[in-house]
Amino acid sequence: MNDTPNQPQEAKGDHGHDPHTTEIYVNTRSVDYPEDRIDYAQAVEIAFPGIPKGPDVTFSVTFSGAKGEMQSGSLVEGGASARVKKGMSVDVVHSNRS
Repeated sequence: MNDTPNQPQEAKGDHGHDPHTTEIYVNTRSVDYPEDRIDYAQAVEIAFPGIPKGPDVTFSVTFSGAKGEMQSGSLVEGGASARVKKGMSVDVVHSNRS
């Protein structure tokens, strides 16, 4: 006999994802993202972890499927962030200045 029949089981989100994260896609790779918003620096770090930063290294960051009024657009260094929504897509392209 179970002593705690009404005790909830540990919750997991869809597909076994942590319920305190949101599944987003960065460069088509599924990421369990722990924040409500994502900005340029966070997107770059997820897409290219540990890549050296400098004046000759640039990134283009675009997103779609976000929450709120700004559902798609670009993220720029030091600029606004996007509201995270399950399934949103973030694309980060790396290039060197010539």
